[in-house]
Amino acid sequence: MNSATLAKHYDALTPAERFALILSADARGDEAEADRIAAAAGRVTYSVRDFVPYSQAFLDLAEGVYLQLFDYALYFAELESLSDDLDRSTESMFAAGFMLKTLLDGWKLFCERRHVPPFAVWQILPGWDHLKRLVKRAERLAFTRDEMLQYTNEISRRKGKPELTDSDVISPEGLADSLETQFGTYVKRHGG
Repeated sequence: MNSATLAKHYDALTPAERFALILSADARGDEAEADRIAAAAGRVTYSVRDFVPYSQAFLDLAEGVYLQLFDYALYFAELESLSDDLDRSTESMFAAGFMLKTLLDGWKLFCERRHVPPFAVWQILPGWDHLKRLVKRAERLAFTRDEMLQYTNEISRRKGKPELTDSDVISPEGLADSLETQFGTYVKRHGG
């Protein structure tokens, strides 16, 4: 049976089958097929409390930031174990520490602006205690903002690229602004 013939039967799929086929189509990059399968789906209606789009958006955002933090923390720890041997790994470790600290500060600022506790969701996640220990070490061994700019410009010069300015270096304020934009998008996605 060819795909045109199969498409005529998409409405007969169960929701579980449809979900699996959409995920498979997305995984292989076939957006058109995923859209066709989704278009054949029925609709369900449900009701939630008015704050749920915000809480779900916050959970989505918190999970993404947590994973980014963990990624930087593990990279930092890996470089820390190599730093006795190589100067470049030491500089990279300081840069990873800067990124980790700045991302965490941006998250805390975003949460402060929203009047929500920054770590409430993370405290129940696997690895939270380990992440806290890595962050504590990274804060002591992180580049300052000026040092990060200098480090980045040294790399740019070696690669023959234009130097960056202070406004090109990430900041907690810029990250908090970006998180706010993402949050708004997530709220809309969840029906808010």
